Amino acid sequence: MSRLHREESGQAVVLIVIVMLGMIMAVGLAMDTGQLYNGRRTAQEAADAAAFAGATVIYQQGCALDASGLPIPPCSAALDAATSDAALNRYAADTPTSGTTVAVAHPPTAGARAGDVRCIRVTISTPVRTSLVPQQATFTTVQAHSTACSLKPLMPYGIMTIDQQCAPSDIPALYVGGSLSLQGGSIQVNACTPHTGYDAINNSGTITLSDGYETDVVGTATSGSWPELQTGQKVQADPFAGTPKPSTNGLTSYGTPACSPTVNQPGIYTGNANGNCMHVFAPGTYVFEGAGIQLSGSSAGACTGRYVSTSATATIPAGTQTVVPASMTNVSVGKMLVVDTGTATEGVVPSAVTPTSFTAMFAKAHSGTWSITGGCQGGTDTADGGVFFFFTNSAYPATGGSCGNPALKIEGGVSTELTAPTSGTYKGLLFWQDSVCTVAISIGSASGALYTSGSVYAPNADITGNGNGATMVVSQMIAKTVNTQNADFTMNYVPGLNFTGNVPAIVE
Repeated sequence: MSRLHREESGQAVVLIVIVMLGMIMAVGLAMDTGQLYNGRRTAQEAADAAAFAGATVIYQQGCALDASGLPIPPCSAALDAATSDAALNRYAADTPTSGTTVAVAHPPTAGARAGDVRCIRVTISTPVRTSLVPQQATFTTVQAHSTACSLKPLMPYGIMTIDQQCAPSDIPALYVGGSLSLQGGSIQVNACTPHTGYDAINNSGTITLSDGYETDVVGTATSGSWPELQTGQKVQADPFAGTPKPSTNGLTSYGTPACSPTVNQPGIYTGNANGNCMHVFAPGTYVFEGAGIQLSGSSAGACTGRYVSTSATATIPAGTQTVVPASMTNVSVGKMLVVDTGTATEGVVPSAVTPTSFTAMFAKAHSGTWSITGGCQGGTDTADGGVFFFFTNSAYPATGGSCGNPALKIEGGVSTELTAPTSGTYKGLLFWQDSVCTVAISIGSASGALYTSGSVYAPNADITGNGNGATMVVSQMIAKTVNTQNADFTMNYVPGLNFTGNVPAIVE
């Protein structure tokens, strides 16, 4: 009996040892799994941060740009930023463990964004120290990938008033006294619930929005009839706030813009364009330092682009339509065209062209035979491509100095026809008044007309209409406040043709 007990006791010890070893292995594997998961998560966070740092450099125009405004690869500044950020998070060659590698690619060579020069990809591969499995084992090495890009956000607002104040001087933040027809975009008013007796928005005229869009207001006090009114909404951030201001490097300095037949060239201007004449602007960037465009004479106007003169015979409703004109000469995507049927006139911007037709968004219905014009008339035209005007202080890019007073006033007695840039960094942005300049922008007069494509941006100033029944065509207005007065605004907001800014974002 004693021998049998001893044998059973020995077997029990073996079983206990086996069970204990199994439990130890299970605990060890659980610990290894946790360590691998933690290592993978830490590497992923570092890869995300590094890729975002590289994309931020691209967003801030830290890379050399090609003729279309895209970064030229490989961008050493973006690569260095991503590599440095990874090192700040303790990931570099053989750090934190032997065998660690950090690979940065601009543009990415793998993934859904492979070849996209707006993007940068970071891959971190690192062996993880584990409790049971040797660090050198293949399955203890984890990999993390991250791709970040400088992308355009979705922002379907044809009108946005940025000001959130409730003081009477800022109320109403949006006033319409004439007519406002907005196709393809919504309205966002950031003004909060105002003082007693003051409205965030006020309409004593006529407003039309295309189907599917609405009037969003942070405040709750409104006056007049507004289409698809939504009050008590969230504040929306200034969509262009992070846009880098234009560089003056390489720009030629001029004095005052000259009258036609002289063609003004891109550069820095320190005098006002206020001659009682037509001002012709060649495609490119114009920086007005302490000066501006002030068109108010009976013969004052501005233009850019190759001349278009043709006609079409058709009946079309409002909305996106395809037109077959008599000629497609000088008709191109993004170019401002003026359609005149005698009783209905508006500016349209083609979003697509073929050898025989163009597609554009129309705010009005047209019928019969109508003329289509665009560009500069009178034999003094320029290449197409569009113009971008930046109005700032006289000391720019340093601080201080003074701004034009006003920096932008277009109330000339003849038609002003301008096209925003159709490519490059500021594609779709026509007028930008620096936030250091606070004098109101005034556009429109009863004796003239304004036909422009692109966005008008005045983050710290008002945009005001001027003139009873003035014809005004702009594509987008982002400003502190907007007051159309009694002018007639026609607006066609076309995503992809208007300026939308850029944001750095992790995409995969």
